[in-house]
Amino acid sequence: MPTSIPLPTDADILSFARFLLKGIKKFGIKRVEKKLQELSITPCNNDLRNKILEEVSTAYELTPYIITHSEKRGKITQAKVMAMILFQIHLQIIQKDIAMFFGKKQSLVSRRITIFQKVKMEQQKINGTKMLNSDIPYQKVYTNGFMEKYDFVNNKINLYKNQCQKD
Repeated sequence: MPTSIPLPTDADILSFARFLLKGIKKFGIKRVEKKLQELSITPCNNDLRNKILEEVSTAYELTPYIITHSEKRGKITQAKVMAMILFQIHLQIIQKDIAMFFGKKQSLVSRRITIFQKVKMEQQKINGTKMLNSDIPYQKVYTNGFMEKYDFVNNKINLYKNQCQKD
């Protein structure tokens, strides 16, 4: 027969609150909030998140740490944007959580995902021609093989998800 877990007492809750406050003072509220958000991600999603970072980092010849922590531009920005898009599609987490994970503002994540959707639709209208509409802002992020890399990585993630669901 399974044993029941005892409910926390008032002293337990107070002790936890003090511990949390100590962490906030030491590391800052954003960092503590980020760690608490990570606790709510299921193990399968955690593995999928790591797989997305691994595949994107392989495609761009970077490390996952650089993708999640670097402020440099160029291919690091492209890799970060791709990871944000894949997080939204495959992990189905809200943009606020994606922004928190990458240390960015939610408006930036929203803008990148919206622009990606426009670029993807524009690409489909042109039947595979890599010409983009000039009125799409920030379109340079989605050039230099971005869409080809996205399709390749997205296919690998889909294969991984299918394999994960079979197990």
